[in-house]
Amino acid sequence: MKRIHMERLVFLFFSMVIMFVVLYIANQADTIRNQEEKVKKAEYLFDIEEKYEHEVEVRKQVEIENDNIKKENEVLTDLLFNQSRMYEFAAIHKSSRSNYLSRSEQQMTLGTIPLSMPSGFTTQNLERAFSKLYPAMSGLGASFVLAEELYGVNCIVLVSIAILESGGGTSKIAKRKNNLCGLGAYDGLEYISALKFESRADSIFFLAELLSTKHVPGGKHYGGSYDLNGVNKKYASDPKWASKVEQIMGKIVVAGIDNPEQLIEIANIKYVEGINNVQS
Repeated sequence: MKRIHMERLVFLFFSMVIMFVVLYIANQADTIRNQEEKVKKAEYLFDIEEKYEHEVEVRKQVEIENDNIKKENEVLTDLLFNQSRMYEFAAIHKSSRSNYLSRSEQQMTLGTIPLSMPSGFTTQNLERAFSKLYPAMSGLGASFVLAEELYGVNCIVLVSIAILESGGGTSKIAKRKNNLCGLGAYDGLEYISALKFESRADSIFFLAELLSTKHVPGGKHYGGSYDLNGVNKKYASDPKWASKVEQIMGKIVVAGIDNPEQLIEIANIKYVEGINNVQS
């Protein structure tokens, strides 16, 4: 009897042990399952966060690219606007000028514009004009454009002075002394007195610096106005020098601009947009 009782106790004990083990294993399985679910959830959240951060970064890059495109378009629009303005100044009939020019600009010519007025001309524009009119000047377009950027002097003015003073880049002084602008050349002793430069570009930069420092209001050679007429009083002995430079400017502007009608249209659009912005 005792033996049967002991066997039952042993059986009951082992049954409880087995049940405990089963419950333990089941609990561990649930724990592992929960852990796996937590890991999957964490991975999912991490993946979402990573995608969100990537999307934010992409949006930032797109915004930066859009801003850059906008700035480039604004620069290009300003460039074309300034070109169109130069073309208008070169026009023979002032009465036909576009409305986007101010009242004072309506009366201006290439000879009376401030030397500091932006030309809007690029190297390509100048080289196009050189190839048509003054082949000996070819290759110098970039130097004239850079001179305008560095010294703030309209490059069409610089080009036209250089062409007049050097016979379109063919004079003895231009060839042997790299002096395109007649710098230092006094009447009767032109070649002997003319300054010599290491390169033609150096003579261009020298002229731009001279005009931007000596011929401005308060400068040593200021002639009463910061335009060709004012420069004429101290730069050249020929009283018709300014008008001669102006004539060359007109030729360069017309030859350098490929599609003037399109430029005028762009300028008028910008003018209308400016009015709308002010009114709004």
